[in-house]
Amino acid sequence: ERGVACPDMVALREYRLERVRRELRRRDYAGILLFDPLNHRYATDSTNMQLWITHNAARACFIATDGPVVMFDFHNCQHLSQHLPLIDEIRDMTGFFYFLGGSRCDEFADKFAGEVLDLLDANSDGNRRLAVDRMEINGVRAFERLGIEIMDDGMGLMETAREIKNENELRAMRCAVVACEATLAELENAIEPGISENELWAHLHFGNIRRGGDWIETRILSSGPRTNPWMAECGPRIIQQGDLVALDTDLIGVYGYCVDMSRTWLAGDVAATAEQKTLFGVAYDHIMENMALLEPGLSFKELTFGGHQLPRQYRDLQYGVKYHGVGLCDEYPAIFYPEAWESNGYDGVLE
Repeated sequence: ERGVACPDMVALREYRLERVRRELRRRDYAGILLFDPLNHRYATDSTNMQLWITHNAARACFIATDGPVVMFDFHNCQHLSQHLPLIDEIRDMTGFFYFLGGSRCDEFADKFAGEVLDLLDANSDGNRRLAVDRMEINGVRAFERLGIEIMDDGMGLMETAREIKNENELRAMRCAVVACEATLAELENAIEPGISENELWAHLHFGNIRRGGDWIETRILSSGPRTNPWMAECGPRIIQQGDLVALDTDLIGVYGYCVDMSRTWLAGDVAATAEQKTLFGVAYDHIMENMALLEPGLSFKELTFGGHQLPRQYRDLQYGVKYHGVGLCDEYPAIFYPEAWESNGYDGVLE
């Protein structure tokens, strides 16, 4: 459909894992230990209870810089990743978070740390510098007791690895966008006075899941007076004739890639008001001028202060960032508006 091509998943997986190992070599780390399920997906394409794992550390992936990839998975879930050739070994995870470990969390953290130490010593010629994206505090202390040097830039390492997409990865992202746009067309057709925000939002879930997507990160859909200030989550409000209906997809779609698109429609067979047309024009100019500014070599600061600036009357309620990266989710970098440069901004260069 629309000229998109499916990605070569074998090549895609190999590219992403090599991006991780390239960063490990550059920083002279023996390996990385990943708990974030999106990092699992990027490095290995392995998934298991993705949302549940975001708040229950029941999976971990160890990647040696020069050695094996070992997936520590939830009890009796080895079969879920056996089709992935880049994973060399699958073990049961020793969970050391409170729900599973209770009063024995420290004991279980020591056990898990010992397993990781054995992997490090077998594959790193004495290098015990281990990057970690995030970990329970008792785990950090257990690792340090064993002489493992926890490098606290693991999440930054993964964000850097994930930053650059090759053409094959872009194919996967285009497929996700096309699938999301088809779902949005179905949602748009369902907009009519009398439908609730919640019922309308359900169309996005239905279309995403049936096309092979994973989940939706937020519930940002609002109508009428709830659209401003932005970020209101959908609720029971009934959409009225002449309401603006606005949403932010924030979905994790086909191949696990994020599609983060905002759309606004007018409910009912009515003409837009003069104010609505003015707002549309400002938003359109803002997007088109700032999109045209993008090119490799520009600094984040140049993007912050360049391009289209919102008229002053809209700045108090402007969005949190002017640009941000995207991949398996919203990713580095976050590029802020001029008003937030001193408090939140950081520099870098577009590649």
